[in-house]
Amino acid sequence: METLDGETQGLTNVDFTKPLLHGPMQFGFDDSFILPGSLDMYPYAFARDHIWQGEVTAQKGWSAFNRVGPAEVDFEDHEVLETFYGEAEAYIERQSAEEPFFLFLALTAPHTPTSPGEAWPGKSELGVYGDFVMEVDHSVERVMKALKAKGLDENTLVLFSSDHGPAPYAGNILAATPDQIQQLEDQGHYSNGPHRGYKFSAYEGGLRVPLIAWWPAVIPAGSTCDALVGLNDFMATFAELTGGEPGDEEAPDSISFAPLLRDPGAEGARKNLIMESVRAFVVRDGDWKLCLCPGSGTPAGSENAAGSDPMPEVAWRAALELFEGVP
Repeated sequence: METLDGETQGLTNVDFTKPLLHGPMQFGFDDSFILPGSLDMYPYAFARDHIWQGEVTAQKGWSAFNRVGPAEVDFEDHEVLETFYGEAEAYIERQSAEEPFFLFLALTAPHTPTSPGEAWPGKSELGVYGDFVMEVDHSVERVMKALKAKGLDENTLVLFSSDHGPAPYAGNILAATPDQIQQLEDQGHYSNGPHRGYKFSAYEGGLRVPLIAWWPAVIPAGSTCDALVGLNDFMATFAELTGGEPGDEEAPDSISFAPLLRDPGAEGARKNLIMESVRAFVVRDGDWKLCLCPGSGTPAGSENAAGSDPMPEVAWRAALELFEGVP
């Protein structure tokens, strides 16, 4: 972003009358409508085709971490999801069956801040976090209905996924609160499913995410796939499906899983995957996983630590005692 004084961008020196210098359109997108960051990280403003929308002259912050910073004067956190899937619906409305299209819809939920729209409070039995998750489900429903309204639902590939596992500090207490995810689990809601650990850990609960694929013309209904894939494999997969060919320096770590869409029971091409927690590398090879860290790999002393046990310091001490290194 351009600054008023030519210095590194900060809280008060960004020139929001100038377009973004870098964004989706530098990477092949024809148009874009984005919130350039997380909803708990300023600036709190939308940019269309790199042009800031509205007057970015206010200072605002939201629940969870309450990071106060530049914001558009009318920007409200609880309106962001509705805004995004409204934009998605408008984009799909402009498409036709004759021309292929690509839509990347990056929702801000259920990431913190927990900010369900005005129609959603009280909808779930789980509390405000449950309301938030229900609105995410609703956003998918809205996109699917838009595809069906245009007659695009049978031959459009829809992929739904996440970037990491659940944060242990997120839940019905809007402020980021260490290990409050335990309260959701006490109510029977396990955001990490059967897996151990949470966001920032090297365990499966922090690194394994759902990947739901829907393509009625190709994917057998109700099928499941146990093959190993990574989100970095999207590039090669899309290239194969569209007859493209990545350049020599493009997506070198991407392996297509297109054959698995046609035959979910087939053997996947990817045999191993390197993943990373906030501190440690993990190497997955078939059904085995090597965690190159003591314990969960989660640093102690922050709201991120609670729940992903043991902490590295505890695991190191236990290992040393086991091998008689330190009493």
